[in-house]
Amino acid sequence: AEAEAVASVRHPNVVEVYSYGEHLGRPYLALEFCGGGDLTVLTAAPARDAAWFRRVAELMAGVAAGVQAAHAAGIV
Repeated sequence: AEAEAVASVRHPNVVEVYSYGEHLGRPYLALEFCGGGDLTVLTAAPARDAAWFRRVAELMAGVAAGVQAAHAAGIV
């Protein structure tokens, strides 16, 4: 049920679910590849200047937009 709910959300900031099911008794999700790196690299960056804060704000705005899309689709 959760996979079907997430699969129904269409938004650029929500990972797309291509397929889900069970294989050899174990559940699986086939998800869209999300390139772009690891957030720990950004948070570990020593230089926290105005550009760094701007980039973090942009990333968090994207996360918030994705969460709002999921919320609008009835997902918490």
